Amino acid sequence: MCEFFEVPCESVDASPQLANPLSDLTDPLFLAPDAGAVELAVAARDAYRTEEINHFEKRRISDTEVEIQPSDASTAGRDIVLVDDSIATGLTIATAIEQFEEPNSVFVTCVHHLLVGNARTKIETAGVEAMYATDTIERSVSTVSAVPVIAARL
Repeated sequence: MCEFFEVPCESVDASPQLANPLSDLTDPLFLAPDAGAVELAVAARDAYRTEEINHFEKRRISDTEVEIQPSDASTAGRDIVLVDDSIATGLTIATAIEQFEEPNSVFVTCVHHLLVGNARTKIETAGVEAMYATDTIERSVSTVSAVPVIAARL
């Protein structure tokens, strides 16, 4: 990503920090809503120190519609952690949650959360127990600090 900038820069990954607010999960399954977020989900999963991870196959049909092919992982009775890089409209996350079969609970985590329009309502209505995001964008769900990762690079 840094190759797009003309000034010197360094990419910093705060996704492992997304595991910090999660505790005592029941048979956790970390899921990426699409292939582009798999690396972030792996980092969060590794920080939580669990094993299973999977992802959905997503096809964007329009600005207001996505088609999601569910993962083959069982969600029944498990705590599901959706990990994404950014959430703008909430459409992908809400559509992913609709694919779950009887989860114990669902948590949403992301690095950058724009949450435009009714995105947060859309996600909460889909059945999320809690949503956690880094403080790279200030919102009420900005409970995960990216500062330790940035400070470690100084």
